[in-house]
Amino acid sequence: MIDRGSNIQAGDASMRVLRDLFAARQRYPQNLPLTHIALLSGWEPKSGPVNSMLAGSTPDEFEQLSPLPKQLEINRAQAQSQLVLDRAGQSELSEDGRERLIQRALGILPTEEWARLLEVASCSEFSPGFLTSNPERFVQGITVVEVDMGQATALAYGFLLMAGVRSNDDLQKYGHRIEELFAAAAMSDSVQHQLQTMDKSGLGSLTNEARTRIVHAVRDGLWRLADVRAGQAFLFTQVLDGYLGLRPGGLGDDLGLAVADGIVVAKLGFPVSFLLAGGKVYLEVAVSDGEREYWHAFDRKAAAGVPTGLRLGTADLLVLGYTRLARGYATIKSYAHGVRVARWVLDLDPDSAEAYQTLGQCLLGRERPADAIDVCERALAIDPGLADAYVVQGNAHSLMRRWPEAIERYRKAIRCRAGYAEAHNNLGLALQRNGELEQAVSAYTEATRVRNGDYAEAWYNLGNLYFERAPTLANEPEQQADYGRAIDAYRMAVKHAPGFSGAHYNLGQAYYARKDLPAALAAYQAAVKTNPKHAGAWHNMGIVYRDLGKPELAVEAIEKAVTLNPILLR
Repeated sequence: MIDRGSNIQAGDASMRVLRDLFAARQRYPQNLPLTHIALLSGWEPKSGPVNSMLAGSTPDEFEQLSPLPKQLEINRAQAQSQLVLDRAGQSELSEDGRERLIQRALGILPTEEWARLLEVASCSEFSPGFLTSNPERFVQGITVVEVDMGQATALAYGFLLMAGVRSNDDLQKYGHRIEELFAAAAMSDSVQHQLQTMDKSGLGSLTNEARTRIVHAVRDGLWRLADVRAGQAFLFTQVLDGYLGLRPGGLGDDLGLAVADGIVVAKLGFPVSFLLAGGKVYLEVAVSDGEREYWHAFDRKAAAGVPTGLRLGTADLLVLGYTRLARGYATIKSYAHGVRVARWVLDLDPDSAEAYQTLGQCLLGRERPADAIDVCERALAIDPGLADAYVVQGNAHSLMRRWPEAIERYRKAIRCRAGYAEAHNNLGLALQRNGELEQAVSAYTEATRVRNGDYAEAWYNLGNLYFERAPTLANEPEQQADYGRAIDAYRMAVKHAPGFSGAHYNLGQAYYARKDLPAALAAYQAAVKTNPKHAGAWHNMGIVYRDLGKPELAVEAIEKAVTLNPILLR
């Protein structure tokens, strides 16, 4: 049997909530905090009564909505339903909870980023798992988020998903961290003072001078949080953690910082753009229709003039982000992930030379040199001056012991990029393996020169060349001279890389060849200090102790070596 009393009570509660909401509309947006996006954007009510409830659209209009606006309207209606339950005495809300529901029922989206992210994720077609299942779907989805939820939320959602955030708990966690960053940079007295002069039309009612002061105050606030900014991290989650002091070292690269800074500025209602000029990502803030402010993440003073560059839309920014993510995976030798992400980029932008080069690097890391050469050829067809692609091809030829081909590739890389230390070093290796030792010496020397002497790997390779050549020379003085040159090179290697156990070990080898036993012993001791599991260094240390007449120490060192590598017993 239908409980008519309950129906009457619910109907009465619905009417009372409807009256409450119509009365509440008069309070907004003036009663919102100064930095609330609805106040900044000059929000006006658009909902009206439909069947004793407030609604943002008629039933026919609702059915025509695209998925995200439809979900947002559902969320608005759910807030109103909770108010009805409260009015009917079937739930109990706190004063703050009721106020948030009133705002949401009126159609005012929350200003806190964690709540906005959860609103987006509540739509099944925009959930993290669904959006990230396909590259084209991802970029198109974030573009829709920008239209329906604004630029700040689109950037935050897109770059959090790029960083691997998937669960609502993690979206909420990093949304709160965005709010912490926003509060630290944008809640200053100087910003609040300027915003107090707004009228109901929001940020647009301020003078250009006031808007410029806000932008400068936000930039200064971001710099106060961290003046050591340049770092290796790119992922947005890492940049956020760096800003909030949750991760040591520099905050991140220029793209990650530009996104973080752009979100803060966009949350204040300023449209932001991104420019790629000279390989650097600049932030462009639209202070007014005709006035722009520029800054670079590592330049505290706003740039007066930015070189002509490529303007990046949201889709372009996401492609650039994934390109750098693929490159990051290649750098840390996570090649399977690098292949996956590089292919994502190429699905989005088939003309990305850098993505082809990174894909080639990862394929080489997976020991597919022929495929790496072919992929990099496609990169070079797009950008013939891409030096990194020539290096990948050179490395692939080296892996296949095709030394002349490798030499030719490395030399092309050097012609494309002056001062390319890695190419000079790898050229030295290929020349050495091809028997061109004097040219190899020149290549290694140039590699150290362009790096101002601190290229430990090149010094190490130069030392190896001299050490390997010494026994092949015709007379003792020439041999000893090459051992001396090897010692000098190895010493430079360990000077610039004190933890380079291989260089310490080879230094010990060279000293031993010159019969300098104390120096050899010290080098082997340094090797095992940096790498206690270096069986060869323990073994050779034992040999030196034996030659120095210290049999007990010799036995102890050799036993340690055998424990680490039983094959030494043979």
